[in-house]
Formats: sequence, structure tokens, C-alpha cells
Amino acid sequence: MMTHVKAAEKDLTVATGYQKKGTKRKVLFLLVLLVIGMFILLLVKPKKGSRPPPAPPPPASAQQGGDLESLGNAR
Repeated sequence: MMTHVKAAEKDLTVATGYQKKGTKRKVLFLLVLLVIGMFILLLVKPKKGSRPPPAPPPPASAQQGGDLESLGNAR
């Protein structure tokens, strides 16, 4: 009976070591995922002020082919 207790104690010690290693691996894996996620977020997110604002659309009459002299006389 004493040999079974000693073997069980050894098994518990080994199991405790496995649990500690498993917890460390999970935390490290989570940190690696967070770093990769932040890196991807920084690549995808556009920076403020890095692009000029879009140009305003041209006036409607210029799109329809009206000439500018007739617009000036219409006042």
C-alpha cells in the first residue's frame, strides 16, 4: 500500500508541473494573439490626415455639358 501512495504522490507532482506549464503556455499564446491583432489593426486602420480630403464634385452644369458663358449671362 505504501508503494501506491508514493507513486500517487509522484504522479501528483508531475501533474502539477504539467498544469503550471499549460497555464504559462495559454497566457503566452494569448499575449502573442493580442500583439498580432494590434499589429493587424495598425496596418488596416487609416491614419488621420494621411490622405487629403476628397475634391468637391464639379458643378452640375459642367457635368451636363453646359458652357460657362451661358451661365455668366444668366445672372
